[in-house]
Amino acid sequence: MSKGFDDLLKKVSACDKKKVAVAVAEDAPVLEAVHAAKEKGIADAILVGDESKIREVAASMNMDLSDYEIVNEPDHVAAAHIAVSLVHDGKADMYMKGLIDTKNFLKSVLDKEVGLRTGKPLSHVCVFEVKGINRLLFLSDVAFMTYPTLEDKVAIINNTVKVCHACGIPNPKVAPLAAVEVVNPKMPCTVDAEALTKMNDNGEITGFKMRIENSKYTTVKALQSIGFQTIASGDSHNDLGMIKASKAGFLFKSTEQIKKDNPELPAYETYDELMEAIKKVL
Repeated sequence: MSKGFDDLLKKVSACDKKKVAVAVAEDAPVLEAVHAAKEKGIADAILVGDESKIREVAASMNMDLSDYEIVNEPDHVAAAHIAVSLVHDGKADMYMKGLIDTKNFLKSVLDKEVGLRTGKPLSHVCVFEVKGINRLLFLSDVAFMTYPTLEDKVAIINNTVKVCHACGIPNPKVAPLAAVEVVNPKMPCTVDAEALTKMNDNGEITGFKMRIENSKYTTVKALQSIGFQTIASGDSHNDLGMIKASKAGFLFKSTEQIKKDNPELPAYETYDELMEAIKKVL
C-alpha cells in the first residue's frame, strides 16, 4: 500500500512512460512539474500554448526545452482544444491544466467532438500527504460538483475508489462528511451518508469499506498518533473506548448501570460540572 508520495512515485516508475498534453503551458509551476516527471522517467510532455511565452518562462527557470514538443497556439481556448484532442486521438495519455481558467479547461474536457466524455459524471479528487499520518488521504469532490445528489455521490465514491486502487490502496475507507455525526432528516447530507453506508453494506457500491468498528476509539487513537492529547465525554457503552483511551475521560448524563459498571470514570449531570472538570485537566 502506498503510504506517501515516495511510495507512489516508486510504483509509477515501474509503469510504462506516459505522455502528457498540457493546455496553455506558459506557467512556471506547470513546467516545473513536467520537467520533474521527465527527469524521473515517468512522463514526457507536449506543451501547447504561446511558444514565445513558454520559452520565456522556461528560460527564467533554466529549463532546457530541446527535448519537448511545443505546439504554438496563443489563444487559450484553442490551445485547450488542441491539447485535449491529442488525448482524444491517442497521441497523449493524460490531459493537464496549465495557465487556463477552470471553466474553459472543463469545457474542452466535455467537448462533444474531441473531449474526454465517458457518459459518467466527472468528479475531482485531491490526494494529500500529511506529516504525521502514515497514509495518503483522498478528498473529493471539492471542485466540480457543488450540490451533488445521492446518485452523484455514488459516482464520486466510485471515481475516487478507482484512484485509490490505482495508488495501491486495495480497500480504502470512505467517510462521507457532514456537519454532524448522526442522521438528521432536516440535514440531507446526513440522510445521504446513511444511504451510502447501506449501499456499501448490501453490495450496491463496492471496492471500499465505509463502516469502521469502534470509530470513536479509532479517532482518538489517530489523533494521539499525530501528537494530540484528547479529552472525551459520553453517555453510552459506545463511548467507553474513547473515554478510557483519552488523557481524561468523563461520563456525562449516563445511565446508572454504566456508572455502576465503570466506577473509575468521573460522572457528571450538568454542563457546569463537566466544564469545571475539563478545565482542571487542561
